[in-house]
Amino acid sequence: MLIAASRLRDASLRARFLTMSRQFKDWLRQRDGFIRYELFESDEGWCDTMLWRDRASADDANRAFRATPIAAAFAEIVEPDFHIFYGRSFVLGTSETDR
Repeated sequence: MLIAASRLRDASLRARFLTMSRQFKDWLRQRDGFIRYELFESDEGWCDTMLWRDRASADDANRAFRATPIAAAFAEIVEPDFHIFYGRSFVLGTSETDR
């Protein structure tokens, strides 16, 4: 799973951000290993979650995405201090070693 947290440079860019996020989701659907995309909004900003088959698929897509016009457009409207987290889910059971 990849989680990205970001903020818009200005609240007036919300509609543009949502349009670009739809384009991004369409782009993701064409990538090998892509499973799911979700977008969340809060008063503090935005959070995207992307579920991938594996880390290699996520890394390949991330490298390819940086060269797209969509990435350049996001860079114009999103604050540069966004954060990315890569991880895998952990199913909590009766012991700490359960997965």
